Amino acid sequence: MTARALTRRLTLPGGRRDARVAREFTTGVLEDGGIAAPDAHDAVLVVSELVTNAALHGRGPVLLDVSVSEVSVVIAVSDAGQADPARQPPNHLAEDGRGLRIVDRLATDWRVEHEGDRKTVVVVLPR
Repeated sequence: MTARALTRRLTLPGGRRDARVAREFTTGVLEDGGIAAPDAHDAVLVVSELVTNAALHGRGPVLLDVSVSEVSVVIAVSDAGQADPARQPPNHLAEDGRGLRIVDRLATDWRVEHEGDRKTVVVVLPR
């Protein structure tokens, strides 16, 4: 019999402090799912990138879902923006624009889903 995934949701206002709160929340969910630091680092980094992008480029509220199963961690970040995230051309001097490249490197899969007026970025990471 396969164990069910542990899934938790956090609603954020879409502001400057969202990423910090999201990182703390994600760390707690991962610990409850049996994943402790440093193994949690990749998931926390992806959450930070996605929530920051949602707060900067979308409209609140921002919804964060974290699911931990025996084989993967699934992160879903939703906002009211309609524009899909776009990879930025490499610029080694820029302070931003690396988020999707990081997601590409760490994820086994990621996609953008649209439903009504909300956009959700879903990322699957190996456990």
